[in-house]
Amino acid sequence: MKVLITNCFHWIGYHYVNHFLEKGMEVGGIDTIDTEKKEHLSLFLGRNSSFTLLEREENTYDIVIQIDDGSLCSNKTPKTFMICTKPPKHVKNTNCVLLYSPMLFGEWMDMTEDGVIWNEKLIPFNSKEFQKKAVYIEDFLDATYPIMTGTTILRDLTLISKKNFQDRAVKLENSIYIRDNVPIEVNVENVKAHFQRFKNLY
Repeated sequence: MKVLITNCFHWIGYHYVNHFLEKGMEVGGIDTIDTEKKEHLSLFLGRNSSFTLLEREENTYDIVIQIDDGSLCSNKTPKTFMICTKPPKHVKNTNCVLLYSPMLFGEWMDMTEDGVIWNEKLIPFNSKEFQKKAVYIEDFLDATYPIMTGTTILRDLTLISKKNFQDRAVKLENSIYIRDNVPIEVNVENVKAHFQRFKNLY
């Protein structure tokens, strides 16, 4: 199975690339290397013979994943997914499955020592909002992987933490609950340690 990821050096895209490479898949990536962090991440991925950096989209991939950047979801591959951290402006392709993410946190995201920057807002690690809504990126990947590689193509889905199970605004028929495999405090400490180690690249 071949996977194409656009915005592959976005912090979420980078985690997706690694996730699929670890599953033994061939991964293509599209991105513009225009920051020091992206250049650093490209060096990590460039060492893997199963990863290819492309200049433009190709229709030879089984799955296409577009990381939310406000652009159009236009690929013609039947299994095209857009990871949405906020509602997209336009969706050109009716085959595109929109996966609405909860507040995610993980290595390489925009953050400070005190919290994460989510949708241009600083959310402190010790805030009620973070404790209730935040989901570690690896748990999010584990939840979306079966959706992307399965035979049934679903439509627009909202992925939420089990902590939000009682939220009446969530449509249950279009929701998938993400299991926290490790306590959030452990993942926060690991992300903070990573931030301290690579602070000059964040």
